[in-house]
Amino acid sequence: MPEPTSISVYRARRDWLIHRLARIEDTLARWNAYQANERLPVERRQELKAPLVSRSSLEIVRQGAIDGLLEWEQGWERRN
Repeated sequence: MPEPTSISVYRARRDWLIHRLARIEDTLARWNAYQANERLPVERRQELKAPLVSRSSLEIVRQGAIDGLLEWEQGWERRN
């Protein structure tokens, strides 16, 4: 029989998912800024630099974090 998860572990997981989602959102905002400034001179655009991860990969990871939060909420409701 699996050992029940403590409340602190549940909350730590939620906090980690929220933090991860915030970082992903920040990176997506950088992508948006980079794309919005495509008409700037090359020197200025180089200062902005696009994130190293592709936008499609960020969208996939973002969806995973959102799914993780939904699973957390469902687990929390089942627990309580």
